[in-house]
Formats: sequence, structure tokens, C-alpha cells
Amino acid sequence: MIRCSSIDHRTDAAMNKTSESRRVLCRYRYDALDRVAVVDPGAQGAVLRFYQKNRLTVEIQGATRRRVFHGENLLLAEYETEGSVARTDLLATDLQSSVLHALSSEGHQPLGYSPYGHRLPGGPFSGFNGERADPV
Repeated sequence: MIRCSSIDHRTDAAMNKTSESRRVLCRYRYDALDRVAVVDPGAQGAVLRFYQKNRLTVEIQGATRRRVFHGENLLLAEYETEGSVARTDLLATDLQSSVLHALSSEGHQPLGYSPYGHRLPGGPFSGFNGERADPV
């Protein structure tokens, strides 16, 4: 058996440079039911997610705690605490659980989405289809 190996040093250097420029933006860990249990965007600190009946109910990120309240299959409200500061949002959703309006002590906030489910930052942490926005 004859083995030929031709490595172009320019190609090898380019591959090393490409792999050096790659970095992990976010790490995900899943639980036994294949749900996202930990989201670790690196510098921002890991987010722990807890579920009840396959629905996200609690998120913990450092001193910040977020709780989601559901009724039947509807998203109703979100409660967030950071230290002694608390915020509650009452939510109005469509049939797919996309948050369309949020009402808090700060006022009423209508929410709109692009065709791909993107929206401006701010407001409740649930969004399009009732899901969390990816931190990346």
C-alpha cells in the first residue's frame, strides 16, 4: 500500500488561523427529556431552566429569578426578581403563545415580530411562540 500525503503549508496555516478565530459563543446542556436545562453564554453567566409539564416555569441567572405562570395552555404572566427589585408582567398572547402585549407597573407595551420571529429587545422575556430569545 502506498500512502501519499501532500500538505500545502499555506492551506495548513489558513486552517489553523480559521480554527483560532472560532470561539464558542454559547453552550447548551439538555436534561433527560431533551429540554434545554442550562444556557451558558460565557461572560453573562449561565442560565438554569426548570420545567413543569414540558413548559418553562423558572429561570435562574445569578441573582435574577424569573417565573412564568401558565393557565391551561396559555401564557399568563411573568415575575422577575433581582435582589429586592421585582417586576411583574401580565401577558396577552395569541393561540401560538406569542406575546403580543405586556402590562406592567411601567405601563402597556405592545410587541411586534418580524417574519422570522425577531423583535426589539426589552419587555417580557417570553416572545415568539412563548419561547425565550437565544442570547447569541
